[in-house]
Amino acid sequence: MGLVQAGLREGVQIKVYLIDEGVSLIPTTQPAAWSAQGVGVFGCAYGARLRGIPLVDEVTWGGLGLLSDLLLAGDQVVSL
Repeated sequence: MGLVQAGLREGVQIKVYLIDEGVSLIPTTQPAAWSAQGVGVFGCAYGARLRGIPLVDEVTWGGLGLLSDLLLAGDQVVSL
């Protein structure tokens, strides 16, 4: 979360893809707040379904194909 805030302060375009346990963040207010600040928020629909997490509108849902596209389009990638 700190990396996203730092990127926003620097004015860079940020895209976050939440996968595996990362989708557990979706029921919190954080993804909606990021989306409102212009951050692209993406999530693994399969991971969310396995964990019973609802597919909310603030998140663009997809799978590994979407993640691959995001990786190819990015100048810099940080994986945590």
